[in-house]
Amino acid sequence: MALKILRPLVRMLIRQGVAHRTLEDYVREAYVLEGEEELLGNGGKVTVSSLAVLTGLSRKEVKRIKDSAADGEEGDTAQRHRIVRLLGAWSNHPDFSENGEGRALPIQGEQSFTELVKRFSGDMTPVSTLSLLEQSGNVLRVGDELFLIKKHYLPVQTPTQQLALFGTDVNELMQTIIHNLSSKHQERWFQRKVSNAQVSVDALAAFKQYAAEKSMALLEDYDEWLSKHEISNQAQRESDPQGEAAAYVTVGIYYLETPKQESES
Repeated sequence: MALKILRPLVRMLIRQGVAHRTLEDYVREAYVLEGEEELLGNGGKVTVSSLAVLTGLSRKEVKRIKDSAADGEEGDTAQRHRIVRLLGAWSNHPDFSENGEGRALPIQGEQSFTELVKRFSGDMTPVSTLSLLEQSGNVLRVGDELFLIKKHYLPVQTPTQQLALFGTDVNELMQTIIHNLSSKHQERWFQRKVSNAQVSVDALAAFKQYAAEKSMALLEDYDEWLSKHEISNQAQRESDPQGEAAAYVTVGIYYLETPKQESES
């Protein structure tokens, strides 16, 4: 089982130029981070010694990992979430859209891009947000107006940043699987797939297009629903920490095709 999980991960790392020693460093850090969560979840005391016993790492190695600085990946993930939230508001909020389509927005003024950024992107600035959206092909500037070209966000990134982005999706799927394995039936999260090992190769292109169109329509429908059920804006949440609580929710869809002999292995 472990090999089946690791092989596609290693395949991706090899293509990104990540050597096995780098993966070993990641694995050690993951053991320490997950060990801390496990100890805290069981009411235990988190110490270098307790982590060393639980993970099998030396006390010296545990201390080195705990003392190491974070690499900023959390910041990249938070930025992505803010931009996705902004695009959802542009497509669905009545102040910035019509019939599920983002309106052309002036850069400044009432119901403008600047107002959109201030209301839905946390502490990001309008200038930096516009730069990111232009680079990713989401926004087209014509004079003093901005047009929403693409609703979904895939940033232009270095290979390392792309690896972090896709790592988020893999992480979320694995968290769902882990939750379902350890939960009662009524508490499990939705996790389903459809597959067929007898599909004609001649039909793959048509199905790929069909699946992409249906999946995007479903995700846009989810996005509209979630946007309508968001709590108050960021500024109000910061001024009233005891107010309405928020949770992070995600629904993902993936597509895979392989030769028949590989799918059966």
